[in-house]
Amino acid sequence: MNDIFRQNQLDLLIRFAKEIKLLCHANQPAFAEIKERAREQNAWFDSREIDRMINLVIANYLDEGKLMKWFSMNDFNHNKECTQIGIVAAGNLPLASFQDVWCALACKCKVRLKLSSKDTVLSKYVYDVINSCLPDQDCAIKYVDQISEISALLASGSNITANHFVKMKTQFPCLVRGHRNGVAVLSGQESDEDLIQLGHDLFSFYGLGCRNVTKVYIPDLSMIHRMAKVFDTHFGYVRDNHKYNNNYEYQLAVLSLNQAKYFQSETIFFSDNSAIHSAIAVLHYQIYSSLDHVIEELEAQTDSIQCICTNIENVFRKKSGLGKSQWPELWDYQDDIDVIHFLQNGK
Repeated sequence: MNDIFRQNQLDLLIRFAKEIKLLCHANQPAFAEIKERAREQNAWFDSREIDRMINLVIANYLDEGKLMKWFSMNDFNHNKECTQIGIVAAGNLPLASFQDVWCALACKCKVRLKLSSKDTVLSKYVYDVINSCLPDQDCAIKYVDQISEISALLASGSNITANHFVKMKTQFPCLVRGHRNGVAVLSGQESDEDLIQLGHDLFSFYGLGCRNVTKVYIPDLSMIHRMAKVFDTHFGYVRDNHKYNNNYEYQLAVLSLNQAKYFQSETIFFSDNSAIHSAIAVLHYQIYSSLDHVIEELEAQTDSIQCICTNIENVFRKKSGLGKSQWPELWDYQDDIDVIHFLQNGK
């Protein structure tokens, strides 16, 4: 019976996947219009970044082979009644809620989705595709203004948002995730191509994601000059976005007024700072003399770190190769918390 349930749910997701891929095709006129409307709603969501997210979703979340692998990794409870799951979507990235929604659908849950006001156009376009695959009376995803009458809650956002939803744990099970960041550790032996890949970890989605690198550990200052040259050559487009450019100009003023130690490139500021989190258009750096010290420091701050981007082998947990931080697989869950397990067990 469990195998039948698993296969039925897998077949349903494959059906959803085919329809989403069809309507989010680059040459689909309706999708081009949606992207423009999404950009008008949120200037961070330009066509480049929407395409970046759609390409990720199609390649890693909607691929039939990866769906089959994901299903084989999970023990779905076929006896569990269909429940309503509340999902509070973040609005920092296009379709930031997709993995949570996909997990809920895989568990045969009904989704009550509270969208961010910064991402309603694109999200509704994609999720309406899913609803269109079902009979009118069997809507898989409903958009709500308030979360109520649910069995469990999935929420992502800032740490302030997370603290707000934590208070709901007495009412129903809550999986609430605050903000983390990515860090990078360089050996000094990286090629220019490696640094281009690091640039994708920094500049994808303009640095707004929890997987974006906001701090880099380097063996010496020569790496700053190499990174600056590569970033200015390959990622100058970020300054064309007025919101990023405004942040760039503002951070120049802040760093100057604070008399901070920093290096300026055309795309980003390199600030000598031990903190993991940095502002948009700023990359914190820290010079190290011992990898053992870096390992110890990162282990002590693991709750603030989403992933560690490095090409150094067999040293770090949460490791992601350079250029891979914004390319998570279906089973790469935010904060390393298994969403399927939570939905199946309520904890």
